Amino acid sequence: MFKTFRPSLLAGAIAVLAGGQAFAQTTPTTTLTVIGNIAPPTCDVAVTNNGKFDYGNISPTVIGSTNYDLGNQTQTLSVTCDGTTFMLFTNQDNEAASVSTAGQANYGLGMVNNTGKLGYYTLTMQNATVDGVTSRVGNGANTAGSALTFCGATQGIYTTGHKWTWCSNTTSVPLGGQVFVADFVTNAYLNTETGMNGEITTTVPLQGSATLTFQLAL
Repeated sequence: MFKTFRPSLLAGAIAVLAGGQAFAQTTPTTTLTVIGNIAPPTCDVAVTNNGKFDYGNISPTVIGSTNYDLGNQTQTLSVTCDGTTFMLFTNQDNEAASVSTAGQANYGLGMVNNTGKLGYYTLTMQNATVDGVTSRVGNGANTAGSALTFCGATQGIYTTGHKWTWCSNTTSVPLGGQVFVADFVTNAYLNTETGMNGEITTTVPLQGSATLTFQLAL
């Protein structure tokens, strides 16, 4: 039985060898390609309570001869991107003409009694994280690698003319990532009765409004 099988196996091996010699006479080729797209990530912005800082119903009896502190309100902002990037934002006070006390970080609360001003509020950014890691609040960035004029744990957001970012704890440059989170805290103050141009005799809504415009730091 083994004598019959061995010659058959040898014949098969010779046939394979012969085929290999014939194949070697050609030159096989293949093509390697490098593909992809250069495109900015897509990012979504969300704020708790739809970005509303609600002070509820306020009695006009608190309005007097000095500004009245309404206290703090906090909402959390998050920017989620589908790729790693550096995130900047600028901001604008939509009620700037109604600021009752001038200041680069004071935002208006709206008008009352024709030329009266309801008050002002401040906006502070704190508890910043990038991809779940504690970061800082930066000011002055224009590009991903540019040095910041400020990089600290907490920062009041000026109304105009500044760029803000999430920055590194060690290098004071914008910090890259996919998920950017921070708390935004408002502190609102009612104007004096004189500054409101008289008493409040009907329901008057606070009308503070600010727009944050986000952009990638390239």
